[in-house]
Amino acid sequence: MQEAPYRHIYLERLEAAGVDLISEQLAEIADVAGTDRLVLLCFCDLNVPPPDNWCHRRMFAAWWEDQTTREVRELDRRRETPVPTLF
Repeated sequence: MQEAPYRHIYLERLEAAGVDLISEQLAEIADVAGTDRLVLLCFCDLNVPPPDNWCHRRMFAAWWEDQTTREVRELDRRRETPVPTLF
């Protein structure tokens, strides 16, 4: 699917759900996980050249930041690979 129609449909769904419901769902997930730190993951390859380097996770992040003014940070690539330890 091309980005523009996907974005339109995805943002419509986010708007229909709304910040309150999504916030409640994220809080429930965090509660079950026993942490207040959540990571949104996907399998989109952002290293491909445009126009194919878009991602629904980043669409969500931009929408969330716009709606709540709360920043959605990317993970630090330097910390993606855990440091090997014996224990």
